[in-house]
Amino acid sequence: MKTLLRHLPASLVLATLVTLPAAAQRPVPPHLMPNTDDPITPRTKIEAFEAATSRMVIKGTEELGFVNGRNGTIYVKCIELRDPASNQRQLGVLITVRQTDGTEDTSTVDHDELDNLYKAVDYVSKVDTTSSSLSQFEAGYTTPGGFRVVTYVSRRTTNKEAVAVSGRYNRTRTSLDLTQLAELKLVLEQAQTKLDNLAKTK
Repeated sequence: MKTLLRHLPASLVLATLVTLPAAAQRPVPPHLMPNTDDPITPRTKIEAFEAATSRMVIKGTEELGFVNGRNGTIYVKCIELRDPASNQRQLGVLITVRQTDGTEDTSTVDHDELDNLYKAVDYVSKVDTTSSSLSQFEAGYTTPGGFRVVTYVSRRTTNKEAVAVSGRYNRTRTSLDLTQLAELKLVLEQAQTKLDNLAKTK
């Protein structure tokens, strides 16, 4: 670096030394940040079961419902994976967030994680200005499979807005109002009931 600067005009050297630190300190916008998550390593039991090799896997799915957000739609499906040789199986849901531009991403949620997600959606729908002493805050929950729901609250406007994100591969998102958030909670409750009943059968 010193050798290179020795051969540059003094004005260019000064401009370089002034510009580089400023550029280095400038934060990168979130939407330009690379997806550093490993897209291959399974993050849920469903993903691990489906990724297994040298065995037969029967995959069943069933659509449960959808929620239309402000700039996208959330689709929820039940999923059952079964190994007929050992009769092992895994249950869960697939949550797809499809943006209005057609981009979509799907996150998997294991059966034993679904209740936590349901409670999280219920919680973020109820947060208000008393939840934090600061003027702006957010309350969010992310599943191991990459689905995130978060509510943003501001004391200045008393507005509350929720966002649902599927971040497994493409990080697609849609905004939700409180009514739509309640619809999502209802669909998740239906999914929980469906999976609980499936779990009782062989």
